Amino acid sequence: MKPQQYTIVYIADILCTGGVSSFLQSITGYMKKRGYHVLIVSKVDPAFNYPSLLPNCDVRVIRDRFDRRAHVLKKIFVTLAEWRAYADALNAILNTRHVAAVHYNNVLSAFGVFLLCPRVYQYPRIITVHGDRARELASEDIRHPIRSLHIFAMTMIQRFVLHRCTHIVGVSNNLTRHLRRKYPRVNRHIVCIKNGIDMPSVQLKRNGSNEKRVIKLINISRFEKRKGHALLLHAVASMLDTYPNITLDMFGPFRNDFYNLLLQYESLQTGTHIHIYPELTPKSRRVALLQSTLFIMPSLELENCPFSVIEALAMGIPVVATPVEGLVEMIRPVDRRLLAKNVTPEALAKAITWFLSQSRKEKIAISNRCKTIARQQYNSELNYIQYEKLYAFSPTYL
Repeated sequence: MKPQQYTIVYIADILCTGGVSSFLQSITGYMKKRGYHVLIVSKVDPAFNYPSLLPNCDVRVIRDRFDRRAHVLKKIFVTLAEWRAYADALNAILNTRHVAAVHYNNVLSAFGVFLLCPRVYQYPRIITVHGDRARELASEDIRHPIRSLHIFAMTMIQRFVLHRCTHIVGVSNNLTRHLRRKYPRVNRHIVCIKNGIDMPSVQLKRNGSNEKRVIKLINISRFEKRKGHALLLHAVASMLDTYPNITLDMFGPFRNDFYNLLLQYESLQTGTHIHIYPELTPKSRRVALLQSTLFIMPSLELENCPFSVIEALAMGIPVVATPVEGLVEMIRPVDRRLLAKNVTPEALAKAITWFLSQSRKEKIAISNRCKTIARQQYNSELNYIQYEKLYAFSPTYL
């Protein structure tokens, strides 16, 4: 039977700007080129324009009924209703499509499907783990009476889901090692498949651009505390006396920490050197990247193969980053001096200064190494063929 007769079902908690949606854009584009029918089941953020970002994908939208201000009991009932909706949507798909595999991208929606749709056990069940949510919750500096209960519940849900998948995919070597240590019983089902992008579609940065006239730094990430935007603001502010021609553009969807970031931005009084913008479309993001000198990733913790970093490397734009998990793995092969010594504004500013002090010849060599690393390690044509092998796996009941 030909591949185009098969459907791959991708299930996610919500389509919004971030790693999971970037992954779905990348892998569905690859699978459609390979002749598969792609179908996505998910809630959708109203700000996420999925018809244009996921062209030709069949998206079954689950109504988002969740209200963060609601009482905890109401949240539980709403979550159960959403799980029922996921199960009903998947049952309808299994009745009408030749499904090759079900591919999960978040543990909560996967948990609901495993509980309420037993037919799914007849198919290959792959989950791509973009991060350990329980570990992320534990790392957040939030004090709440039921915080420990929340972390425990998420740990149990993750264990339940991972033990019922035929294959578990970590998107970086660090994350894969962490999963193998934390879930030894499913060790043999855990593999590493790094994120990838379509390299032929990447427009390369021309070497020898207008760096003497203006030094343009760029950051593209969600405005969340753990993304380290405040650290980046202080690092750039400390460099203005030495580099008066430096500018910083930060792009991303506004999250709950955005107000605090604005307060710090105003207190630094950097004038026109620093600009904050809402999120970009894929086309305008690539235009902004091509105009930049450096991509800065100042994350405080827990990064795993972000697509914005992959895209910058593929375009030949060097990335300066903090030395956190995932980013070290991506940046060290280019040049370890692009990594800050620690997670402080001073260390980040020193790493940026190191690159700016290099000769034009050395900058071009670093840019070329970025392109080489991206094409060797983050090429969707090389990486995603491994998913096809997992989709062809014959599952057994667990």
